[in-house]
Amino acid sequence: MSLPVLDQESYELVCSEWVAYAGDLLRQQGYLQTDPTGIYDAEFAAAVQAFQAAYGIYEGNEIGPQTWAALGVSEGDAVPGASQSTSAEYEHASYYRDEDTIHQASDTSPTTAADPGLEVFAGGKRYIIFTDEVRAGGTISWRARNPGNIRSGDRYGAYPGKKANTKSAGSFAVFPDEATGFEAIKKVLHGYGHITVAKAMNKYAPAQMGVAVDAYVDALDDAQMDVFATAIKRVEGWTEGTAFRLDDPSLPAEVQTGIRGY
Repeated sequence: MSLPVLDQESYELVCSEWVAYAGDLLRQQGYLQTDPTGIYDAEFAAAVQAFQAAYGIYEGNEIGPQTWAALGVSEGDAVPGASQSTSAEYEHASYYRDEDTIHQASDTSPTTAADPGLEVFAGGKRYIIFTDEVRAGGTISWRARNPGNIRSGDRYGAYPGKKANTKSAGSFAVFPDEATGFEAIKKVLHGYGHITVAKAMNKYAPAQMGVAVDAYVDALDDAQMDVFATAIKRVEGWTEGTAFRLDDPSLPAEVQTGIRGY
């Protein structure tokens, strides 16, 4: 897999496991003082600049081939992909529902979530409450219905003020449904304006993006944008965890309280 070229312009709004991966390496070498968030923010940029200066690298504050090599990463190394991560962003559930429990609850009146988008931490697990179900485990993108790992999503249709949290990668927007989260990816891409696909996402999906890298983002039609957004979803990671009915009696008491609102 080709190593991506990371720059601040492309990753200051969208969280990426590639940035988190590079951040882990920079922190191990003492250039980043806090846990990596996956966002190319000012602190991360300063760490990159300091590292490049120490190694005599001139890549314009981008993490390119020279910087990756200095960090000890080569083209053939196993690096973050759809099924792996160096951070706790991907917390997989170690428990599953008994399907009989689901059927037993099917004759009851549906429960209404008092505060959709609320995250509840119980028993060492993070649960997110939606209007139709509760999600736990899986990747953060699946759990928050946020396939693009967008951090600030209020203006893109996310639940206002609601966040899904991780141990070391920070917090992410929670979307009411997967379709809204998917459309948010395309809105972020459109916001980049008249720049090429390669520059817009700067190797966001380094292989098989489905659209020409020299195409301009604002010239992509709806079908091409869907293909590009799907590639981003794949690269960001979309591993399903466990989905519970709102009235599932196996849910922890804290989660049931969060559903009721009292």
